Amino acid sequence: MTELTEEYIDSLMNKAEKRINIIPDCMVMTITAKFPCGWVISSTMNARSIQNFTEEEIRQQCLSNIRTEVWKLESYRKTVDNYKETLRQQEANEDEI
Repeated sequence: MTELTEEYIDSLMNKAEKRINIIPDCMVMTITAKFPCGWVISSTMNARSIQNFTEEEIRQQCLSNIRTEVWKLESYRKTVDNYKETLRQQEANEDEI
């Protein structure tokens, strides 16, 4: 598996199909990102709790939240892949004995 780097996470974020939904009356923005692997991650921000917000700042915060989730999920996947590899190596070592 590829190393978890900023560039790797950026490439995943760039491949995601993003949809932005803004509800002006409630000052709420939701961004949903669908990734090629099938993951769907969303983030919602309410601008009422943020003073002097701009739409761009809210959008960036939503994307940052999604990016954080991608880091977590990719870390979990890497952990599972490493565990599977360890099991394969242990089985190979047992076969040699």
